Amino acid sequence: MSPKEIAAHYEARVFDSPEAATTSGFALTETHTPRNVWNKASAAQSLLLKLRDKKEKGEAKEIGLVIEPWSVTGCYVPSDAEQPTS
Repeated sequence: MSPKEIAAHYEARVFDSPEAATTSGFALTETHTPRNVWNKASAAQSLLLKLRDKKEKGEAKEIGLVIEPWSVTGCYVPSDAEQPTS
């Protein structure tokens, strides 16, 4: 599966730049810079699993993924009780 397909599976929004995510109210989390396409999908999966847990705990209203040519970054909209940490 591609990073976009993985994001769709977890109902995550997809952005093409960190600026687009932060402008939409998302707080950025980890960034992974994989060396090849297979590792990029693995990095996306890893980030989204962590973000899914955040969402299930009520720490995030919405989750997303910033997919750039050489990196993948997780992002989320904090719940009302939290403030963005970016």
